[in-house]
Amino acid sequence: MLDLELHPSWSLTGALGGVHLAAMLALVQPIALPVGLRLIVAAIVAASAILTLRRWALLRSPRSLIRLRGSASGEWRVITAAGEAYQARLGADAVVTNGLVIMHLECADGRTRHAVICRDSIGTENLRRLRRVLRTQRVVEQR
Repeated sequence: MLDLELHPSWSLTGALGGVHLAAMLALVQPIALPVGLRLIVAAIVAASAILTLRRWALLRSPRSLIRLRGSASGEWRVITAAGEAYQARLGADAVVTNGLVIMHLECADGRTRHAVICRDSIGTENLRRLRRVLRTQRVVEQR
């Protein structure tokens, strides 16, 4: 059984913050947009930054996944920051790289939950173990 407690990811915070900062800086450039429209777009980008960072990088949103428990049978139990627990199965479109895993978990209630897991949110060894489990489950599911 794999039991992972997720922590805030500073690398993901930097990446997402950088993307939102670039979007804000693009509004400062001389473009043919009225000032009022620029302010509206800036407010939307700022709101997006706050919501995105809280949910995916800092894990401060009630909907953030903070714990994942996987079994060899392919069943997962996911727990949110609000304390809600769901039974789930791994979706077919997980992304697995050396430093990042994006999991799409299909819950028993019909909804899909997503986990964005960087090396600094679970540690190098746990990320390696997770990648191994995901590769095993994919091979089993594809047969």
